[in-house]
Amino acid sequence: MKRPNILISLLFLMGCTSQPISNPTVERIPTLQSQIFQRDEYIKQLEDQTRVLSESLEDLQGDIDNLILEIDTLSQWVASLQPTLTPIPTVTPTITSNKEPKSTQKTDTSYLVISVIDGDTIIVSTGEHVRLIGIDTPDSGECGELEASQYLSDRILGKYVDLISDPLADDKDQYGRLLRYVEYDGIDMNLELVKAGYADSFVYHDLTGYPYSREETYHSSQGALISCNITTIIPDEDDPTSTPTNPCSGKVFPNCAAMKDAGCAPAIQGQDDWYRPARDGDGDGIACE
Repeated sequence: MKRPNILISLLFLMGCTSQPISNPTVERIPTLQSQIFQRDEYIKQLEDQTRVLSESLEDLQGDIDNLILEIDTLSQWVASLQPTLTPIPTVTPTITSNKEPKSTQKTDTSYLVISVIDGDTIIVSTGEHVRLIGIDTPDSGECGELEASQYLSDRILGKYVDLISDPLADDKDQYGRLLRYVEYDGIDMNLELVKAGYADSFVYHDLTGYPYSREETYHSSQGALISCNITTIIPDEDDPTSTPTNPCSGKVFPNCAAMKDAGCAPAIQGQDDWYRPARDGDGDGIACE
């Protein structure tokens, strides 16, 4: 038997083992090297950014220091001006209500006074004449007429008032005037005229009086009626044409009873200055007849 050729066997073995041996770790080396390079580049970028940020912070700190220095300088300058500065006065705000006073505020029950005829008669924006109930003031030409009219005008002319009716009295008088209490900002102007002596209060059961709810209050509040300077004429005994002074002249009587007690009734319109239309019930020109 022939033996195998040893040389051929060796060549065969060598040919089978000539291929390189595969190793996974060796194959990953290039990838790892690339990743390490990328990491180093990223770290370098971070270092550059950190350096730029640090420089920016240094610049900002310098700006802050400069600003603080400028503030200190400005504060010192302001402090040097303090002795010459005029202090600003403190103004205390005044709190006002949005609501207007009743005298200028229109409501459902208020009326604007457009005219004052005399101390006890007014005209309102509706055109109606209003007679102040429960009082009587001097008429045109009589003593105290101008004063009573002025007193009332100063308080309600051009302002809103409330007109209050009285259940005991008629709605209107014989002349078609509304009979009302006139209230301004809650104040009874009828009563105010009585208190001030510009009006006398009616007395029920008087010939021309009428009942009203506030009669007692008005009587108890009656002020001294204003008086006028009456020139006293001393009759000349040698002159038969001279007229003696009438003791009733210049007087204001609260009612017909007082007028009669004083011996001054009746009073004739146009002749006697104590004549009052309110005492002339039938309008014939003669009061308290």
